[in-house]
Amino acid sequence: MKKVLSFIILMLLPMMAGAYDAKVGGIYYVFNQENKTATVTYRDSTSVYNGVIYSPQYSSDYEGDVVIPDAVTWEGVSYKVKSIGNGAFRGCPNLTSISIPPSITSIGYAFDGLSAVHISDLAAWCAMDFTIGYGSRWTPTMSNNPLYYTHSLYMNGEEVTDLVIPEGVTKIGNLAFQDCFSLTSVTIPSSVTSIGSGAFNGCSQLSAVHISDLAAWCAINFDVKNYAIWYGSGTFWAFYTSNPLYYAGHLYLDGKEITDLVIPEGVTSIGQNTFCHWPALTSVTIPSSIASIGLGAFEECRQLNAVHISDVGAWCSIEFDVQHANDGIAGDTVHTNNPLYSAGHLYMDGKEITDLVIPEGVKDLGDWTFVNLKNALASVTFPSTLESVANNSFKDITSLMTVRSYIKSPFHVDCFSDNTYRNGTLYIPTGTKDLYSRFDGWRSFLKIEEMELDPTPNGECATPTIIVMNNRFKFQCATPGATFTSTLTTAEEQFTGDEVVMNSDTTTYILTVYATAPGYSQSQPAKYMFTVNKTDVNNDGAIDVADIATIINKMASGARIQ
Repeated sequence: MKKVLSFIILMLLPMMAGAYDAKVGGIYYVFNQENKTATVTYRDSTSVYNGVIYSPQYSSDYEGDVVIPDAVTWEGVSYKVKSIGNGAFRGCPNLTSISIPPSITSIGYAFDGLSAVHISDLAAWCAMDFTIGYGSRWTPTMSNNPLYYTHSLYMNGEEVTDLVIPEGVTKIGNLAFQDCFSLTSVTIPSSVTSIGSGAFNGCSQLSAVHISDLAAWCAINFDVKNYAIWYGSGTFWAFYTSNPLYYAGHLYLDGKEITDLVIPEGVTSIGQNTFCHWPALTSVTIPSSIASIGLGAFEECRQLNAVHISDVGAWCSIEFDVQHANDGIAGDTVHTNNPLYSAGHLYMDGKEITDLVIPEGVKDLGDWTFVNLKNALASVTFPSTLESVANNSFKDITSLMTVRSYIKSPFHVDCFSDNTYRNGTLYIPTGTKDLYSRFDGWRSFLKIEEMELDPTPNGECATPTIIVMNNRFKFQCATPGATFTSTLTTAEEQFTGDEVVMNSDTTTYILTVYATAPGYSQSQPAKYMFTVNKTDVNNDGAIDVADIATIINKMASGARIQ
């Protein structure tokens, strides 16, 4: 019986040794005859113990510095080397380094130890996605990225410390530079649109991120992954973000470190985790063009103490959110997209807002819009257009002592702190107290006063702009619903009665324009000086005040001035 078993084993061994097709230049390959591609693999071995065959066993043939070629020729046929298979270099204690050509597009769980990774094409490396393998209880045990074991990357023979991603690269793959301890800085070009999960995870020496385009940086899709990891006697969440700023803590624009961040006008969105974990950031300016901010965009910006805006209405239109760790998001207690959560101070045109006026036209106030203004906000004024106020709009702001409401059709609210309800004063339009008392929230105020409220609670209307194109005059204003009044004067001529005394062949006029809007006081004047030939503009046979009126009407309507 033993002789029969031994015979069977000997017959099976050559059949089980077929893990590779050929060995060329000291490297084992499996060939795809259809696509003419090759995968780097290992020479398997078998072992027999107590009559039982154990297969495969990773070989230890690879040693020293292994250089994988772009292509390999076998039996007269050329194959492109496209991948490194699972286990290819596992169990090779004498392997010191691996050189990976740009033809490689995928790597399996091929390594378990080596000292250096050499590449010649950063763009090709960035295009690959890597993963982490887990053992029991979700403990990370392996990675298909050899940097997980080597901690250093070499480009054309030189160790990479200041990593410059080439212009034109659009994607940096998952875990692309994981545990690359040698990295001290990284430059991200404006062409990059996405960075995969954990791309710079474990880069403990990374201290600087360089960019050249803030708008492009705001548009990058940063990936975030959360893993349940068993540690000791319990489970904790491991947080992987793809943003290198999370690890570096310092962001440079055109070589200069940013501490006061100004988002460019025209940027409409800021992605998730875009400026997370940035201890050097002290202030941020959000333009009126911003419509959305991703979750965690300003998380862990512990030195952030000021948010600057130029348009309260635009700020109110942003949808803010807050999530807590027990909602399944890993990390600290709270994750939010509102920079006010860290800053606590909101500035409008350079002046801190203590008396907040929500402008006419705003219909809804969402959750967390004015989060954490605990020590700054003293009063708030609601416009007549407001239709809803989210419960968390002002709830934690204990300093809020004055609430003015122009709302003519009140609704249920639960947006103020207990301190505001007990010690603050609600001012409402004359004759509306009974109406307000029908709704929860409003009737909770212990002090309610009716009064003739300021008809211009929003302050001064924005100064209008006079636009001249091909002798056409247009008036514009940043305040919604603005209307215009204008006057025309001249320093050269004298007005007497219904006539104008003409002292020269041409007349220089000064156009003065004011803007007003509901809830706003009159703007500062805008002025424009222009010269016209003395002409009977309205064709009535006389050059008089009526001609001036015709000029003004044509300017206001955009008509051409002859």
